[in-house]
Amino acid sequence: MELQILQVPPLGTNCYFIVDSGKVGIVDPGGSGDSIIRFIEDKSWHPESVLLTHGHFDHAGAAGQLKEYFGIPICIHRLDAPMLENAKASHAERFGFPYSGCTADRLLEENDTFSVGDTVFSVLHTPGHTKGSSCFLSGDTMLSGDTLFFRSIGRFERRDKETMKKSIKRLLSMDEGVRVYPGHERDTTIGAEKKFNPFANFDWEWE
Repeated sequence: MELQILQVPPLGTNCYFIVDSGKVGIVDPGGSGDSIIRFIEDKSWHPESVLLTHGHFDHAGAAGQLKEYFGIPICIHRLDAPMLENAKASHAERFGFPYSGCTADRLLEENDTFSVGDTVFSVLHTPGHTKGSSCFLSGDTMLSGDTLFFRSIGRFERRDKETMKKSIKRLLSMDEGVRVYPGHERDTTIGAEKKFNPFANFDWEWE
């Protein structure tokens, strides 16, 4: 399995391409469908699915365009599927970004799996950033969306602070060698975040 990354607008989202045995899965395409289509066609890839860690516009904005262009399904956790439907639900309206709604084709749940070529990923439901936020895990590789970042965590609504803490505790209890590929900025490891992430002591409030 090979993981390739393309940083896309509007908020510098890491769009990941899972490549294995001639198959490709697109994870969190952000809001730049045209650039992703060019990237894929330059490599002569044939993507099979769009996989979303959550429903915010900066991760899911291009999902509908890619679904239509390539004729592929959109997969997202059941609780975040309604966020895809319009600009208000996806928070695009709140930040003034254009957004065309779309619908999910596969509703993911905790412990579901999906395959890209010979690589199998498990779905970890890690709510807090959104109700349906999920991480995708295969062996020692994890795509963490906006749940866990390099030296930080994803923003969340105040009412979801304790939910977020539970999700972060779950991730930091994993094997320290797991490499974490977040929705923004650079990758890291569980071991490094346990040691250096200021949110790892769980004695915090969100400002």
